[in-house]
Amino acid sequence: MRVLSLGRIQLQRIQSTPCASYRKRSLMKSSDPELVHLTFIERGSAVLEQGRAGTPLRPDDMAIYSSWRPSIAETFSPRGAMHGFSVLIPRDAIAMPLGRLEEITTTRFSARRGAGALLLSFIRKLLSGADEHRPADETRLGGIVADLVTMSLAQVADTVRSGSPHSREQVLLASCEEFIRRNLGDPTLTPATVAAAHHVSVRTLHRLFQAGGRQAAHWIQQCRLERCHSELADPLLREHTVAAVASRWGFANAAHFSRLFGATYGMTPTEHRAAGARGQVVGAQRKDEHTHA
Repeated sequence: MRVLSLGRIQLQRIQSTPCASYRKRSLMKSSDPELVHLTFIERGSAVLEQGRAGTPLRPDDMAIYSSWRPSIAETFSPRGAMHGFSVLIPRDAIAMPLGRLEEITTTRFSARRGAGALLLSFIRKLLSGADEHRPADETRLGGIVADLVTMSLAQVADTVRSGSPHSREQVLLASCEEFIRRNLGDPTLTPATVAAAHHVSVRTLHRLFQAGGRQAAHWIQQCRLERCHSELADPLLREHTVAAVASRWGFANAAHFSRLFGATYGMTPTEHRAAGARGQVVGAQRKDEHTHA
């Protein structure tokens, strides 16, 4: 197994003899990171089972399963090892309601066309050039992977739910989420302004988000924090003060922002920026050592 960490997202290139893995409720009780596993098969085959009959996967197939429900994953290869990769991505990094995500769990889709093909091409390039990435690039690249995974799964979900009576609500929710992303820098952005922009009641907006296990106001806040977290780690933006970064993403009160950031990430914004700078220096030193060697 070769692993590439991109912030909270992890890519794994895997070669394996035939094997089986079981995730039981006892394991979930002891630890559940709430991860979505996206699996791709290059050579050999696999079967995924989670809450329904097993789904067979063959070369160029993809499927997802989750860490918060019992699962069985088996791999097979008549000649040599099974080859493939996995993407481990936090559930909250996928911009899709939980109910919709679980509807497509273990649904097979192709990596030969659409967003799946784009995702596969990008992941292969990341894994083949893993040594070329700077530490400061990791969060940004992870965000791109999350967007491509979300787009791929949205296409699968649209196909699965074609003609569903709930499709209008899903389109409305997606529009609300996109509106929020475009207006994160507006300090007046609230569930009420989002609802007004889409001509629905605040109660309806809350119901849409609650169907996916989220709260609208909290999701707006988390999106803002993620943007700040990413920018504070970017060496190209180091000349901007912490307050300026917070203000750019809708936090009018710097002290309030610092408290939220610390509660979410376990360190202050300044400490996070300093940690990113140290990572840059260490990365540069390692590259220099490798060059001289």
